Amino acid sequence: MLNSAQEQAVRMQGHCLVTACPGSGKTKVLEHRAAHLLSDPDANVLGVTFTAESAAELEHRIRQQAPRAGRRLVTGTFHALSRKMLIKANVRLRLINDFQQTDLLRRAYRDTMDPGLQITFDDAKAYVDKIKAQVDPVLPNHDLEPCVDVYLRYQELLRQTGSADFADLMLLAVRGMRDGTVPAYKTTYMLVDEFQDTDAVQFAWIREHIRQGTAVTVVGDDDQSIYEWRFGMGFQGMEDFRRLTQASHVSLDTTYRCAREIMEPAARLIAFNTERVHKSLKTANQTKGSVHVKPFADKEEERSAIAQAIVASGKPGEWAVLARTNAQLEFVEQFIAGRLPVIRSGGTSFWELRGPAMYLSLCRALCNGAMGDLDPVLKRSGISETRIEAMHAEYRSREAGAVQRFLAAKRGGSSKDPEDRLRILMNQWRAMLASGETNLALHGIAHYMKTSIRLYERDRKPDDQAKDNLRMDNCAAALARIQGPLQQRLMLLQQESKKDGEAVRLMTFHSSKGLEFPNVWIMGCEEGVIPSSNSPLEEERRLFYVGMTRAKLSLTMSYVINEKAPASRFLKEAELL
Repeated sequence: MLNSAQEQAVRMQGHCLVTACPGSGKTKVLEHRAAHLLSDPDANVLGVTFTAESAAELEHRIRQQAPRAGRRLVTGTFHALSRKMLIKANVRLRLINDFQQTDLLRRAYRDTMDPGLQITFDDAKAYVDKIKAQVDPVLPNHDLEPCVDVYLRYQELLRQTGSADFADLMLLAVRGMRDGTVPAYKTTYMLVDEFQDTDAVQFAWIREHIRQGTAVTVVGDDDQSIYEWRFGMGFQGMEDFRRLTQASHVSLDTTYRCAREIMEPAARLIAFNTERVHKSLKTANQTKGSVHVKPFADKEEERSAIAQAIVASGKPGEWAVLARTNAQLEFVEQFIAGRLPVIRSGGTSFWELRGPAMYLSLCRALCNGAMGDLDPVLKRSGISETRIEAMHAEYRSREAGAVQRFLAAKRGGSSKDPEDRLRILMNQWRAMLASGETNLALHGIAHYMKTSIRLYERDRKPDDQAKDNLRMDNCAAALARIQGPLQQRLMLLQQESKKDGEAVRLMTFHSSKGLEFPNVWIMGCEEGVIPSSNSPLEEERRLFYVGMTRAKLSLTMSYVINEKAPASRFLKEAELL
């Protein structure tokens, strides 16, 4: 069953702009509109999305509604469709991957950048990305923008190697459609999902199809435009589309996700943004929900409360913990290690980071005696590659008990020699483990990692080194909070990380977009965190709105009481403080 607004969007004639609030059934509208359009046997439909997974899901859902669509239905991402266009036009490309692109950019940076200007590589890369998100960029003078030389040199290196990067797929397709060398898709209708995230090049790609006579329907939510840093056009893109096409506008302003207690404060919050399409946000979810705002004395108390609430519910798989940054989630993950099954979404798990992964590897070597687990530590402890190869042969690393043979070996016994130092310490840690002093051993391992292991080839900046050291301390603290022998603790940690449907999800606001959970906890709701001072205020407000509207039934927001960083203004704007 479709509601009246959904039905209107499905049957609208010509160009159509559909604005859809969170949980309003926009994908349902897309599939039914496609089926309605395909009921004309002479029509064909092109569905455009941002991810391959979304394209596959959209096609599957449309074909369920229109099983006889056959070749009249094509779906894909902007870039995949552009690549097919270029291939059909005999434009041959050697597409480079992200690693190769970074390598070329570094070469361009080294070749052109004056070290005295103190412009970082990341700044230069961001500038190149900005230029390549425009079809017809106007390049400033070198004196006004030194990074322009990096861009020009990068483009020269691409030409020299006969290569193209990911952005070139769209740029070449748009420019080819303009000059007639690349044919546009011959499609009667085009459906574009998540339109608020389109950049100027993607908008130009759509515009070229409009010029060929394609009727376009775009669906999106400018209130969920959270990729300005990726040059997403958001509200402005929707306004440009409406002016270009004189499109009819349908607003899907009823959510079927959020309880009224959650939707009302979220609507109050987003109303503070001025650059937005007006919507009368309401909910069809009649289940009673709850919203709580909780202050805490410090970060540890906040993390402990998060863990306790999820444990008390007995259903960790129904929870998501959201934060502004991955760094915040790192602390939560190591804090609840062993207590709850955890999945990190959209970011690297704390235990997969280089330092923590090596810490665990050394712990496993202590327990199971496998030389393979000790290998990463040996390579970073100052032992030469030649000696490591000899050690593998000497201690028969492929056979069981290799680490025991390493520990029993009689050599110099000098703590200055990296091999002897590791042997002495590992024997001490084993003695601690045998006597039940597991936590003492864990902190000893952390100290060794901080003082004797070089995690990276290059020297680290003081702040980065301090962060590495803190991670080692957090590894020890996390494992110390779990009860039992070390091997049991490691097994529990490994088992908990694999339980998908039963695991609490940890993710940033950005990674949470498009998802929903019965219970959501937003942590770190403090000024300077959310909103961040490094991002436009309206973008930050949209980001918080996205976080709030992930919750179906229960929403908790917390902050640490601090005079220098008071509670986020967004809590007051939502009338929750």
